[in-house]
Amino acid sequence: MENETSNSEYKRPPSYALSGRQRAYLSSGETGSYRESKLEGDVQKKVDNLGHRIDHLLTDISLLYQNGYLGEEHWQDAWLSLVGFDQWEHTPDSTFRLVDGFADTEDEPTPRDVADAFTLGSNPSRADRPTTAPAELARDVGSALYRLTIIPESGLDRERVLQEMAWGLVKGFYMENRPIREVHNNEPEDTPMAELLEYFDKRRDLDIEYNNDSREFWANMAEGKEKWERTEREIRERIRDILRAEGLPVSNSLERHRSDGAVEAISAWDVYLLLVDRLVDDVEPREDSLITGDNLGSAGQMALFKQEYGPADEVDVAELVTREDVLGVVSEYNLLTKAKLEPVVVDHAEQLEDTVWKTIDATDITDLLRESETALSSSEVAKELKTESHTGTVTKLCNDLAGREFDPALLEDNAGGWEFTQYGRLVAKSANRPTGSPRIGSVAGPDGNTKGRVKVIASVGETLGIEGWEFDEGHH
Repeated sequence: MENETSNSEYKRPPSYALSGRQRAYLSSGETGSYRESKLEGDVQKKVDNLGHRIDHLLTDISLLYQNGYLGEEHWQDAWLSLVGFDQWEHTPDSTFRLVDGFADTEDEPTPRDVADAFTLGSNPSRADRPTTAPAELARDVGSALYRLTIIPESGLDRERVLQEMAWGLVKGFYMENRPIREVHNNEPEDTPMAELLEYFDKRRDLDIEYNNDSREFWANMAEGKEKWERTEREIRERIRDILRAEGLPVSNSLERHRSDGAVEAISAWDVYLLLVDRLVDDVEPREDSLITGDNLGSAGQMALFKQEYGPADEVDVAELVTREDVLGVVSEYNLLTKAKLEPVVVDHAEQLEDTVWKTIDATDITDLLRESETALSSSEVAKELKTESHTGTVTKLCNDLAGREFDPALLEDNAGGWEFTQYGRLVAKSANRPTGSPRIGSVAGPDGNTKGRVKVIASVGETLGIEGWEFDEGHH
């Protein structure tokens, strides 16, 4: 009997926490190798035990507190981690209590660090809203309690019930655990509450002031953004007008992903990005600027452009966007060759998408070759596609792509296996692109390979007999 009692005393409580698989299911809906009904049933068991889980926690905290385990000696390090000086595996993603500069580091907080975190100040993770680490922890606890609360539909005043719960939190945390000296000093019971209400008024005023400042800030940001969007559109309209005046084919659409269905046309958006790159070539960020990166088409480069030529409502578009610069960009980056090449690429990309033999799509092969750093033999392709028994089918399709059905050829058979021709890589990359988007894509990009893409277009254009175009600065 004594052993039975001992075993009972040390019996583990139920596993209350959601498992990793259950959390993944609730986060994404993915069931993995489990039946959805099984996962739903297991999650419901965790829901059924939430009350027991909380009672276990409340009881444990009470016992640990009464026996001195929640003092500085035993609890302080873990308390500081909980309040925001560390980020644990299961710290909620939604929390704002993390102390700036300490999460995911091995740094130990100094007394000064703790004092700063516990003193009202701006919180970078909350857009500099005034708060403290303890306030954010209490906010997390309050949010959890709110989510657990159900107010029955039986004529109850919802707001009054929530106010009663808030009152209970204040009583339990602030009123019923006053230092014993205050009781001995016969302090009036309403004094702490009066002080708290006075502090609440000050904190509420701070929040209102922050909210008003924040609304004004974001309103100004939105207004500035709208002004720049109008100015940038005017720049693209000016580019389009210049190209039309030169008799060059240009898309009607002024957006990044054109929707006018134009194929053999220069993208005003491409010219715009390349023009900005030219205009900020020698521009440096100001010393007090937060601008990082100036790659072509990047946010950093656009910020440099706005820094140098802004504010938006002072930009003289006609003066900034000259005929010489626009046509110089078209010439330098082979944009007319690209426009003429596009319909050819479209035809072959669509042909590639429709090419199938037995169970293998030709695009499966080209997608695989695009990912490979070396040439692949037919057997290697078949193995990667998990169709080893269809090596002959792979060979047949590769021969079709190597000139039997495509001219110019998309693939070539070298000693090491199948690999792309320059034109073939361009077509393969252009296959299965969203409807309405250019098949070849933009030559402008932040990856630093714009010049490389331009050379490919020029080389492929020459292979197909597409004449290039050069801007004659002396001709008007």
